[in-house]
Amino acid sequence: MLIADFIEKVRNRPEIERRRILVGTTFSITALVFFFWLSVMLYGAGSGPTTASVSDSNKDKGPISEIADIIGNFVGTAGQKISNFKNSMNLSSEDGSKIEEKSN
Repeated sequence: MLIADFIEKVRNRPEIERRRILVGTTFSITALVFFFWLSVMLYGAGSGPTTASVSDSNKDKGPISEIADIIGNFVGTAGQKISNFKNSMNLSSEDGSKIEEKSN
């Protein structure tokens, strides 16, 4: 009766809140199905013929650990690019201040 009680509580709310709950629930379920499908597809892609980019250690990994590796690599790469951008911005601002000092 837990779900039935929740449905009754939602029915008593204003329509705008019901729509927000509907959109959030729909998005969550869709995301869950998508990530499950993606993990199955990535796991199936790894079981085919080996390529030069797939190492032997990655063959034994499951779909969840492969996704975790992909996300970790993405976050690491994004962090490096952000750091490089910040460093280049700091260097350009330092160069600008040096030019202003020379002009004075």
